[in-house]
Parts: sequence; structure tokens; C-alpha cells
Amino acid sequence: MDTDSERIIREVNQVLKESRSRVVELSAPAVAVLGDARFYGPTIIVRFNPRLTMEEIGKLATRIINEVKGLSRVLAEVPHEKKVVPFVPEGVKKENARSS
Repeated sequence: MDTDSERIIREVNQVLKESRSRVVELSAPAVAVLGDARFYGPTIIVRFNPRLTMEEIGKLATRIINEVKGLSRVLAEVPHEKKVVPFVPEGVKKENARSS
């Protein structure tokens, strides 16, 4: 039987399948806001295909948040800049979004 972590990784990889991107890490739970409620869910770090544009990466990150239940946020690994970048789902005002 799948654990919740295995299910999340499997579902994220399904979304990423055609983009040739992959999950790098599933971290400890972090707080996220959904409507008026807060919940705790893992943060996922994705190594996106370097050929993707930022717009394509943003759309994939939004799909992951919308389609994979239980995630609090998606971070993108940017290897050539040696940093991890948080993505705010489409429709969320950036001034209201917080990254950890």
C-alpha cells in the first residue's frame, strides 16, 4: 500500500511526465492557506527541464497544486543559479502570497 508521500510523488511525476522534469525532494510539512483555512502539507521541490520557459514552469506548478491533493507549495530548483524558487499559483495575488 502506498504511503501519502509515495502517492504525492507519483501524482506529481504524472503531471510532469511530458515536460521531462522530475521531483527532487519532498520536504517536511509547511503551512498553506486554502480559502479561509490553514493546513499543513509537504513542500515539493521540482527540477524542471531547463528548456521550459518560466511561463511553462508556472503553469506546471499551478497544475501540480491544483491536481495533487495535500501539497502546501511547489518550489523549482534552478541549478545554474544554485537556488530554489517558490511559485505562486495563477490567480493568487503575489502581495498576499508568502514563501518560507
